[in-house]
Amino acid sequence: MVISPSAAFAQGSPGSFADLSEELLPAVVNVYTTQNITVDRNRRGGGGGITPGSPLEEFFKRFAPPGTENNDGADDEGTTSRRPRVQQRRSLGSGFIIAEEGIIITNNHVIDEADEISIKLQDGTELDAVLIGKDDKVDLAVLKVTTDEKLPFVKFGDDKKSRVGDWV
Repeated sequence: MVISPSAAFAQGSPGSFADLSEELLPAVVNVYTTQNITVDRNRRGGGGGITPGSPLEEFFKRFAPPGTENNDGADDEGTTSRRPRVQQRRSLGSGFIIAEEGIIITNNHVIDEADEISIKLQDGTELDAVLIGKDDKVDLAVLKVTTDEKLPFVKFGDDKKSRVGDWV
């Protein structure tokens, strides 16, 4: 005896997400972060952190501009100025405004270890953001921005109406 599955006629996927995107795009933000990193210039090696013996070591020593450090730790005048240097690392991600008061959801990896966080709205407005909370296990972060304007936001769906397999 052969059992054949009965045909289930489920609704297909939407033909386009254009209408949904048009409706929700004003609530999507770019999230910009800056992290200040201290670079230890006291490490041995030419080129400001190039590993000794690296194929790039000789290149950086040969083409270093005047006044930069040589491999021996001295600058071209023979003095040692090995103070730590601060570099900025920048990153970019996205998020959603979920409340008109300026609550934003983004990924934790976007803001992790950031010293400064800002967001940019679809209309070009830039705002400083404050980290409210984060969870690295689920890669989620909550930010807050302050503005006098009411912000567009996305609404969460009703989880009591959603079923496994539904588009949500």
